[in-house]
Amino acid sequence: MSRKTFKRARVKKIIIAITLIIACTIVILGLLYIMSLSTTDDIKLASELVRTIATVTTLIIAIALFDRFGMRKIMVERQMIVVIELIEYLRKTSFVIESETMNYVIWFSRDTDVYKENQDYEADKKKQIIFRYGKNLLVPIEIVDAINNLWIPSQIKDKLNFLDFRVASVAEIIDEKKFMIVQFDRENQNGFFRKEEQTFEEFLSNISLLMKSLKKWIEKNADINELNLSPNAGKK
Repeated sequence: MSRKTFKRARVKKIIIAITLIIACTIVILGLLYIMSLSTTDDIKLASELVRTIATVTTLIIAIALFDRFGMRKIMVERQMIVVIELIEYLRKTSFVIESETMNYVIWFSRDTDVYKENQDYEADKKKQIIFRYGKNLLVPIEIVDAINNLWIPSQIKDKLNFLDFRVASVAEIIDEKKFMIVQFDRENQNGFFRKEEQTFEEFLSNISLLMKSLKKWIEKNADINELNLSPNAGKK
């Protein structure tokens, strides 16, 4: 049981305990009041009042016991499948960002600070990012499917926005040397697109934010203390 689930269960128990204490107190006071009455009508009226209180108390307990998080559990389970599939894909996926002087091989699962240690990074970091159009798509279908999936958590979808090309424009490039060219498909090169102005430095930051959001979501919603996103995780 995760800490969040344990906390919910504890709150539920406290609600039930408080409700029972209040109900028992009211019922006992009601019975004492009935015993002090002399007429039949008064006794009948008080009995109805106690019965009503008991019914309301039962309803409150039933509501407290009802799994009001049942729907949320179903949603989280479906979201978990989407998120895990996306993580599995990203952690073993690399692509190339081409500059005037070199090609950066980028891994989603790798700490982006590693690329900043390259001697050409300072000269490249403020250059604009453009995407080379491959055979079918600008980005892999696995990423497109995740972006369009109904169950993708909103906080993760927001971090995928920099790879969402549903709104993009053809980029007319005169001098490729002035840009950083992202290539997911290295064999088919059919032109250039750009989604928005984004520097190489910002692009690496967006990758880092995406992977951190995936890691945070999994650790929050599953019994995992630390998620290993290394492409070699689990291999011997």
